[in-house]
Amino acid sequence: MMRYDFIIAISLFVIASFLFIGVIYLFTRKEQLSGLKLTGIFVLANAIFAAFYAAFILNDFEVQKLLFNHIQHLAIPYLTTLWFLISLRLLNRQRKIKVTYYLFLFFIPFLTMISNFLYVSNGQWFQTLYYTSHEMIAYHGVHWEGYNVIIYQKGLMYYIQAGFNLFVLGLTTFNFYSSYRRSVFLAKSRSFILFIISFIGFGLITTQVISRESSPIDTTPYFTSLFAFVLFFALFHYELFDLVPKAYQLIFEKSLSPIVIMDETFTLVSMNEKAKELFINQKEYPHGLKLGDLCGSDEPICDELLKNHHHEITLLIEGKNKYYSVELQVLANHFLGQVNNGYCAIFYDITLQKEEFIKMERMASYDSLTNIYNRRYFYRLATEAFDLAQIEHKNLVVVMFDLDDFKVVNDIYGHQAGDYVLEEMALIVSQKFNSNGIFARYGGEEFVYMQTGVNISEIKNTILEICEALANHPFVFANRKMKITASFGVSGTKKAIKKSLDTYIKEADDMLYCAKGNGKNQVFFTKEIQ
Repeated sequence: MMRYDFIIAISLFVIASFLFIGVIYLFTRKEQLSGLKLTGIFVLANAIFAAFYAAFILNDFEVQKLLFNHIQHLAIPYLTTLWFLISLRLLNRQRKIKVTYYLFLFFIPFLTMISNFLYVSNGQWFQTLYYTSHEMIAYHGVHWEGYNVIIYQKGLMYYIQAGFNLFVLGLTTFNFYSSYRRSVFLAKSRSFILFIISFIGFGLITTQVISRESSPIDTTPYFTSLFAFVLFFALFHYELFDLVPKAYQLIFEKSLSPIVIMDETFTLVSMNEKAKELFINQKEYPHGLKLGDLCGSDEPICDELLKNHHHEITLLIEGKNKYYSVELQVLANHFLGQVNNGYCAIFYDITLQKEEFIKMERMASYDSLTNIYNRRYFYRLATEAFDLAQIEHKNLVVVMFDLDDFKVVNDIYGHQAGDYVLEEMALIVSQKFNSNGIFARYGGEEFVYMQTGVNISEIKNTILEICEALANHPFVFANRKMKITASFGVSGTKKAIKKSLDTYIKEADDMLYCAKGNGKNQVFFTKEIQ
């Protein structure tokens, strides 16, 4: 003979299985959709209710039936509260619900759950708050095999919970109606569906309040499970399955900028096609790959991104430097006062802008003919070096030199020959001077060099070598040989600095003119460093 309790239990187990699959799906989604996790909890509560009510129906032993009823009440008292919170989220997706508000809403359901756990038939007053007593009844039919059910006598806490449910469902119905009034298109349709469901739920709870006894067969798990399925599709049908995910995916995949998605530890989750092209060696990225590893950077790139939300990086691609500005977007999920973050890093190619900036910066800092510093940039670097030398009690040397009779070169050989001489001379001198010094074109055919923390004897020898090297170098332009010499003036100190930078430059310039006045092609030193 057919057992109807078996049919009911199997159907509820099937429903619960689908609900549990839905829970797993909702909690493993990467999208930060409003109400997603809240809906997952609601569906989970319905799954627990359906599964353990099925176990309650299928079992024939009183003790086990009572146990399964207790387990059901891990979920049943919270269903209307969760439904209400979902309506709040739908009504205002930007609103953050405070923890104190959660505590207030879950207080009555929590007391209901505790009172159910404490239930003992005909026990003390605190054990009969939810149910006062129960009776095991065997149902028998003519064409179907009988089964055992438990009929509960409802207690005070049951009616308090029912009243609370009616009040919360009334607010929920109003929220869905308000959402329906202010929404358009798809949102208006789904708000109307949820409004109708809330209204039906209100009616179901009203019928439960009328009776003093529980029903032999409770149809509520079917209705609440139906609510869960309808909620799931009404709220997230387009967001999770149709237009919105396809739009997001299309924007992500077809973006002209490389995009990398990471979890809260900056571990790679996904990347679009442009990112795979950029990080050519990471088309199949290993598990646990970090953003810093992906960029091949030893810099604390993640710390910089968290601090400033953007960071410039340089990548070596096909032997050339490519510059990218990395912008960090925080994918924050607020739930129960906790924030779980994921991250989206967007790589903007700024190579052209960076190269143009470098070019402009070089133009502002370097002499275009000789490729050494210009006068303005010399003063900037020299001032910084001078101040540091004062702090560290180091000495310095300032060298001023000028090409002898350079005007004659321009007049006889032409300005192109003069440019060649300046360029060639700068190359020769740069190779002789220490790279720690600052070498610049001071103006016209006059040049300056400054270095701190020097060995006076060595620098004097170097300057004399340069003077001799220029005089002996064969300057040839358009097959025409030119004789080029230079006069040098050197100032400075063997010990700590005691004068201003401008004073040392003027003293070196004075020595330069002394060298020129005494026959040129020679070096004059101030008394301090002789």
